[in-house]
Amino acid sequence: MRLRAGVETFRSSLFFLPAVCVAVAVGGAELMLAVDARVPNDRLPGIVVTTVESARVVLGTIAAATITVAGTVFSVTMVAFQLSASQFSPRVLRGFLRDRFQQFVMGFVLGNFAYCLIVLRALRSGDADSVPGLSIAFAVVLGVLAVVAILGYVDRAGRSMQVGEIIRRITDETLLVIDATIPADPAPPAPPAPPLEAGAAVRACETGWVQQVSTDAVLDALAEGMSAHVLVRPGQFVARGEPLAVLCGAPAGAAIEHRVRSCFEIGRTRTMQQDVEFGVRQLVDIGLRALSPGINDPMTAYEVIVHLRPILLELLTRPLLGRVVARNGCTVVRMSLPSHADYLEQSLGQLRHAGRDHLFVATALLDTLGRLVSELRQRELEDRIPLVCRQGQLVLEECRSDHLIAADITTLEHLAAEAGLMAPSAETAVRDGEQEKIG
Repeated sequence: MRLRAGVETFRSSLFFLPAVCVAVAVGGAELMLAVDARVPNDRLPGIVVTTVESARVVLGTIAAATITVAGTVFSVTMVAFQLSASQFSPRVLRGFLRDRFQQFVMGFVLGNFAYCLIVLRALRSGDADSVPGLSIAFAVVLGVLAVVAILGYVDRAGRSMQVGEIIRRITDETLLVIDATIPADPAPPAPPAPPLEAGAAVRACETGWVQQVSTDAVLDALAEGMSAHVLVRPGQFVARGEPLAVLCGAPAGAAIEHRVRSCFEIGRTRTMQQDVEFGVRQLVDIGLRALSPGINDPMTAYEVIVHLRPILLELLTRPLLGRVVARNGCTVVRMSLPSHADYLEQSLGQLRHAGRDHLFVATALLDTLGRLVSELRQRELEDRIPLVCRQGQLVLEECRSDHLIAADITTLEHLAAEAGLMAPSAETAVRDGEQEKIG
């Protein structure tokens, strides 16, 4: 678990991979100089052989141009990232920072600069035989590749800041987290949950976001006959001293409390290592910003809603995680797991409220819910359909309470009835009203 947290930290860092690239460039420069020392210039092609003065000009030009252009491009890109974060959501900035290609390009360009400096240091005035021809030729090749890499960086950065690309990336990452954290197969029958009694509280040693919780590790940390009531889940914020779990069933020593505490990874930022809700939160934030009066972009909200559909479909068609997990006489009770209704409300509740005066947004919400009902019915998951229908009814209630005209309300009611989101009595009323108008 700690290794996974470390990998996540390094992946989101703009320092680690570029620093590795710089170190590789320095080592590569020393290696090329060693090769040049063993190969005399008279055995090299004429196009490679050069003088000390021209070598200094070439290396100095490559180094200066590379670092200047790179600094300008990186600065402008970071400003663009900040503008994108302010327009969409500050939480989407982590996706830009995690882009491996952009991290590699930064490292490659900076490594090219470091390579030129190391080779430039090896030049000696008045000693034409010691000019490292191969190293200088390789520096020219690296300079050309750096130009191509910067062009690719600008192209990728421009495309990655498009709202459609941001939404797609967050959706794909959320679906991967769902696959990794929520099994598609039902959990085996679990014993009844032991009562929460007075016991030893395992408290957080630091303030931050719960990034990971390992249930298997908690089971391994308990002594036989003990139970642990886990009070938090990934994505929750805890303060130092707040309880993470309560150990019951037997006296818990300091060693057991320490082992259980190590099963909770707490960090400064919220991540998606096990946090499905964080992916939903990012998409909802983008939709809310789009519906704000300052931006007023219902089309972006529509894109968010249609991308929430595959996420909700995966969540609604999978069984919920088992609340009780038992093994070898030990039991873990996960107290704060979200339900299907919680996922629906977190995904659509705020968008439903913010888009109540937009017929376009309300139509998209009802269409999405109707498609979910159809999929659930096809997969014979009838028990989850009322949860989806409830969201459709709430959409209608929100729209009725705002300033949509009567014709728009009627359109939404017909759409909800056709999608199977209304109660039978409501559907009958809609049909009767339609027949009266025709009559």
